[in-house]
Amino acid sequence: MTFPEDAAVRPTAPPNVLVGLILNLLLPGAGFTYVGAWAWHLRWIAIMVVLTVLGLIVSAMLGVAVPVLLPVLGLAAMITHYGRVYAARRVVDFQPHLSDGVKIGMIVGHVVVGFFVTGILGAVLIPNLLNARQRAVKSQEQSIIRQLQTRALVQQAGGTLMTGPCDLTALPESSRALIASCTVTAPADSKPELDVTFTSGRRVQLP
Repeated sequence: MTFPEDAAVRPTAPPNVLVGLILNLLLPGAGFTYVGAWAWHLRWIAIMVVLTVLGLIVSAMLGVAVPVLLPVLGLAAMITHYGRVYAARRVVDFQPHLSDGVKIGMIVGHVVVGFFVTGILGAVLIPNLLNARQRAVKSQEQSIIRQLQTRALVQQAGGTLMTGPCDLTALPESSRALIASCTVTAPADSKPELDVTFTSGRRVQLP
């Protein structure tokens, strides 16, 4: 009599740790399916997608590229975790073993899903995040212009306004960092004239 256990697929050779490592670098998480830990494959796909989207959102909001490194940190954590999973799977002789067909199917599925996710990020999310960032920067620049104009009007009314560099002392450091240059002209019989150039490249002249 043949029992199901006798018909189970068993590996003729243990999975190569370097092959799994390369798979993880090319398709984050795929190396786990290669060693039979398919559940971790799915989890790491979700983790890397979340880290990538989060990094893009935070980077767009703050205007700095540092948060984009989140996926890199996630990749480092995944590689470390892969080493531990491989060692644990080797102890049990990589049982239960996934057939080669299942492994190939999951890895090909990963490629297809990754293609669509990348397409969505490239076509929808990234442009929207960039537009949102540009709108936020423009709104902040307009706020700075209003503050500079108000400051110049107050100085003109008090007779202390002088032609030359703008008085930026009332602005917070974060706002000053956005200004590349700013000059004010003090006419005798009209409103002060401002010429402001921001680090974004936008130039505003008032009135």
